[in-house]
Amino acid sequence: MRNLLNFLIKYNYWFVFLLLEIASLVMLFRFNNYQQSVYFTSANAISGKVYAISGGITSYFYLKSANETLLERNTILERQLTFLRNALKDRNVDSLEINRLEELSSNQYKTIPAHVINNSLNLVNNYLTLDKGKSDGILPEMGVIGEEEEGVVGIVIWRQNIIRL
Repeated sequence: MRNLLNFLIKYNYWFVFLLLEIASLVMLFRFNNYQQSVYFTSANAISGKVYAISGGITSYFYLKSANETLLERNTILERQLTFLRNALKDRNVDSLEINRLEELSSNQYKTIPAHVINNSLNLVNNYLTLDKGKSDGILPEMGVIGEEEEGVVGIVIWRQNIIRL
């Protein structure tokens, strides 16, 4: 206890300096709009990078199950493709009509692949944080869909520089 008091007495000027520095920074960011916006922009960028890193680490541990799921889905799609090709051969359908149908469906909707880097599950309005944003073409009111089994997950809304679903 005596050593602690000696330490505090010896470095009391540093503690006062740190206390005043923290108080001045709090007042600077709380009462000045420009500094506040710079702080929030920087904080959002930093938290986005932290979420991306933690999401990358988490996704690494789930790669085996993801690969197994992809293998199952690829097998199902290969079977469907073989079935459809055989059905088209039996009906003598022209391949140009099939190509036009594929172009129609691919041009009808724009899909932007994204990864979830953070999410909530226990709130009234849950949210997802994606690794894509306005610069990638994400706009408010866009739908968010999951994998084939999940279907529609939510819609994009903007709140204080944060995309929530």
